Amino acid sequence: MRSLHALYLTLLLLFMLPAQSKAEAVEGKSVVVSLITCHPGDLTYELYGHSALRVMDLEQGTDYVYNYGIFDFESDNFVLRFILGKTDYMLGVTMYPYFHYAYAAQGRRMDEQVLNLTPAESKRLQALLNENARPENRVYRYNFLEDNCVTRAVDMVAKAVEGQVAFPEAEPGKTFRALVKEHTARNPWDYFVQNVLLGMEVDTLIGVRGQMFAPLYAERLVAGATVTDSLGNERPLVKKEVRLTEDSTQFAPHLMSPQVVFGALLALSVVLVVLLRLGWRKTFYAVETPLLLVQGLAGCIIFTLCFFSEHPAVDNNWNLLLLNPLPLLAIPYQWWTVSKGHRNYYPFVQLTLLAAYAFGVGMLHAQGVVGAVWLVVGVLAVLNFGKVMTK
Repeated sequence: MRSLHALYLTLLLLFMLPAQSKAEAVEGKSVVVSLITCHPGDLTYELYGHSALRVMDLEQGTDYVYNYGIFDFESDNFVLRFILGKTDYMLGVTMYPYFHYAYAAQGRRMDEQVLNLTPAESKRLQALLNENARPENRVYRYNFLEDNCVTRAVDMVAKAVEGQVAFPEAEPGKTFRALVKEHTARNPWDYFVQNVLLGMEVDTLIGVRGQMFAPLYAERLVAGATVTDSLGNERPLVKKEVRLTEDSTQFAPHLMSPQVVFGALLALSVVLVVLLRLGWRKTFYAVETPLLLVQGLAGCIIFTLCFFSEHPAVDNNWNLLLLNPLPLLAIPYQWWTVSKGHRNYYPFVQLTLLAAYAFGVGMLHAQGVVGAVWLVVGVLAVLNFGKVMTK
């Protein structure tokens, strides 16, 4: 298998790259820069696609990809730092054939937009990227919505251009939540989790800069962009577009979707309430305790995001009314009431939070939510109303 990989890379270097270089050399350019857009994959961090800059130096005979999307899962406290919004990404530089093979092997489509830069602009961009790739400069604080692999790449192009870059109008009526839905809809658990974690700020309309965070949207915006120099001369930012690879990805259906799981939990909650009404109090609380534990742990994540994270658009989140740390305190309290035969007052607290959530989100539409969330509301409402109605 490794010999096949090596043969593939060798063929790329010997045939494809020189052909492209000769074509550009005819036009008198020594440095050719392209924006490469990689279409989505199936993993969570691949759902939005990816962008990188390709720089071919025809004088030096090099062909490198500058990639602002490098991160290390195995770095110290990666998960905790990611939750706290302190994830550091870096600019990585790799030979183009290796970058090409990595995505072609996954069957993911890649598009190349050769930028319409002057020789001076191309060399300036190459110098800026090389300076940014130095060990002391390459690390940056990643921001999912505002500062990521694609925005960094586009910003570097704009910085190198002698003039002003103007982008076409953004697609109307788009919000961050709408773009999240578009990119995660085929993976229902990613769609559910990301919608639950994002707060009300992602429901405001966004323009060009906001839509630029998604590589496929950025590709369309760059395709229609123009550059106006100091003399008022205007030219398109993209000279030509090339399809590097075709899409052959296949996504497996997800049978255990949030709707299925929470629908089953809703049915279980009805059965539990019936058992509670029949006097099976300890059985009820024994089965409900793991549900409270999951609810409380999920609530700890949202609580941390709301009050301690540097991530954008996670602090004003109405879902904190549903998922918060209170159930973790309710577990020992409820078992104490069972053992002593006392009345359990926690359900009144939970029903009050549910009523506030239903009013704010359901009636006032203060925040967009995914449909499966209402099944969660149903589960909590049935369980807690059943406890209130049982002496």
